[in-house]
Amino acid sequence: GFKGYDLRIQRTWTSTLYRVWQVEQELHKEYENDRFKPTHKFGGHTECFSITSKILEKFPKKCDI
Repeated sequence: GFKGYDLRIQRTWTSTLYRVWQVEQELHKEYENDRFKPTHKFGGHTECFSITSKILEKFPKKCDI
């Protein structure tokens, strides 16, 4: 798993599966230069961003259903 990494879930959000996928794609594209590439791959390694990334500022704060 995650040996050597300090992983933390920063925020969660609930919506339709399609809307969550859309937002994820938009955020990944907008913040692609902020990606953190772990040395060891694990489930979720593509969801890692640098600690200085501003991605959480754009992350939805409330359910939009």
